[in-house]
Amino acid sequence: MDIIVGANRFYVPIIEFAYQGTPSILNALAKARKDAVENEELNKSKNEVKLYYLQGLDYFASIEDDNGKTITYDITRGLKKLDKKELKKQFSTKIKDEKYKAMWDELAGDNSNPPSSSSDYPLTNPDNYESGYASKSVKNVTAYDRAYNVTDDFKTINGTTYSNHCGPTTGTNVLKYWFGRDTTKYSKLYDNNLWKSAFVELYGSMKTGTNGTTYLSDYTSAIKKYFTDRGLSCSTSYSTSNNFNSFKNEIDADRPVTLLTQGHVLYGDHYVLALGYIQYKYGGIIPTYSEYFRIADAWSSRPDRFIHYTSGVNHVYRSSTQPS
Repeated sequence: MDIIVGANRFYVPIIEFAYQGTPSILNALAKARKDAVENEELNKSKNEVKLYYLQGLDYFASIEDDNGKTITYDITRGLKKLDKKELKKQFSTKIKDEKYKAMWDELAGDNSNPPSSSSDYPLTNPDNYESGYASKSVKNVTAYDRAYNVTDDFKTINGTTYSNHCGPTTGTNVLKYWFGRDTTKYSKLYDNNLWKSAFVELYGSMKTGTNGTTYLSDYTSAIKKYFTDRGLSCSTSYSTSNNFNSFKNEIDADRPVTLLTQGHVLYGDHYVLALGYIQYKYGGIIPTYSEYFRIADAWSSRPDRFIHYTSGVNHVYRSSTQPS
């Protein structure tokens, strides 16, 4: 069975199909290529064929060879070679949005309804928002399940009040995670003061008090400084341009990764520590994914909360810590 599928969700998903033989438009496309080679002298062995759908029954075929020569045809009703003036007119016509998204979602089997408002949070069970998926991948880093610090733990220390300090709190949780994972190898990370002196040092290194906030670059360099000042080898990196795999690769390598959310419906601009992920894959013509992070959010001591990667948040930035 041959199927012609729309290139995006502005088109009907299934344009043409044939249970037997070949859809007529593919035969027309082959004729256009033959004409371009035989009559227009395009390179016979090296040419690229593109099919353009203009709604209804209208199609264009564009054939380009490796020398950059291009011939375009209207192949809806026979073969009609198009000049530049006709092409400009046709391609400048706005295609009507027929709102085919629901049809695409149905074909994809997409029953994902990820949380998008503050009333959905704190989120503790992503399964409540996902069903009908083709597969589900779950990964947590080693020894992730422990008690983590929260911002209230460091609100006042030795008479000094701290605020806007989710960055240093999350940084302290990074240290606490690695110490708990291997108390011998990372013994020097522990400060013998219930992590309070570690927090104070990070607060200063991250310039949180000076800037009134914690910048991602300062957060990252402060973590590295804390490790190296104690004779521990550590590489760090950060990025404001990521895709889900940027975070997934760290967790798959058995390392927690710091997230800085921007514009989250519950957390706003906030640092959290990602200790795992859940990825739901939906089948259909074009697979789609819905992805969540398991986090220690610096508000609750247990890592039993989740955030969605794209829904309910403007951006998610990354800071990676790689002890060696």
